[in-house]
Amino acid sequence: MKRNALKFCAITLLFFVLEISSVSAKKDPIVAVVVYDGEIIQMTESQHREFEKAEEKKYKEAMRETKRREEEAIEKGVKIGKENITSKIGIKIKPFNAGLWSSVSNVNNGSSYLDRDKKSKISPTIVGPGTISIRYSVGVSASANISLNKLKAAGLSLTKYISPNENFSVSFDVKRNRRAHIEFIPRYRDITGYKEEYFCATLLDRTFFRVSEPLKVGRLADGEYRLVYE
Repeated sequence: MKRNALKFCAITLLFFVLEISSVSAKKDPIVAVVVYDGEIIQMTESQHREFEKAEEKKYKEAMRETKRREEEAIEKGVKIGKENITSKIGIKIKPFNAGLWSSVSNVNNGSSYLDRDKKSKISPTIVGPGTISIRYSVGVSASANISLNKLKAAGLSLTKYISPNENFSVSFDVKRNRRAHIEFIPRYRDITGYKEEYFCATLLDRTFFRVSEPLKVGRLADGEYRLVYE
């Protein structure tokens, strides 16, 4: 009798634990999928809250570093923004002049961050209950305060654009009587440095540049796909 009672208690406890797990899973469904560094990570609501805190900290640190390097360039007398090549040796520089060449220096690849300013709605809005899906990633492009083509010609390797990848899909369950859509937030890194123009061995111009380069896993845009309730 005693053994049967213990067995009954164990079975009851097992069902109780399974029931709690089931309820917990229903209360904490998948609300975000993150593509990061070769991994595709699903996140529950509680995990996503912690993830957002960490990402906000990374974003602020990345922006501080970019700002610091810009201020450092200003202190050195380096121009900020788009280049405006001016000869300092009194000669007219012609296009494709054999003595005119470009280079980049003091290049720094910053830490990656999610850029919430570039978020985009990538699915229609639906009313739950139901499942909302997206079967490809959005195209993401780079931005810069200086010509990307000129930086590439000067020897800087850049990712200008990430095309959609139709082999990727993500789905979320929408709660009853709630309106929701899927939002994508791309991941970037800031590349900063100096673009220099020379005529033969004479430095003509030096300009500070910042490129916000989109990151990718293969052809797939790196970033966060999340369910947003309206």
